[in-house]
Amino acid sequence: MLVAGTAALALRVSLACWGLYWWTAEQPLGNLGTETLLWLSARWLLGILAPLALGWMAWETARIRSTQSATGILYVVVIVTFLGELTSLLLLEKTGYPL
Repeated sequence: MLVAGTAALALRVSLACWGLYWWTAEQPLGNLGTETLLWLSARWLLGILAPLALGWMAWETARIRSTQSATGILYVVVIVTFLGELTSLLLLEKTGYPL
C-alpha cells in the first residue's frame, strides 16, 4: 500500500511540476498576487511535502512492526493529501493549470 501511495505521489508531483513550469512561463512569479502564492505554498506543503514525509514515517513505523501506529499515520496522510488536492482544485480554477 505504501509503495502504491508513493507511486501515486510521484505521478502527482510530476503533474504539479509540469503545471508550475508552464504557468510560470506565461506569468513571472514576481507578479503573482499574495493570495495565489498562499494557495500555492499550501498546496505544495499539504499535498506534496507532508504526504512524502508522513509516508516515510509510516514506512519506518511499519518496518519496526508497529502496524497500528503506521495505520494512524496513513490516516493523516489521507487527510493532508485530500486538503492538498482541494487546494489544487482552487488553483486550477484560478490559473487554469494543475498546480
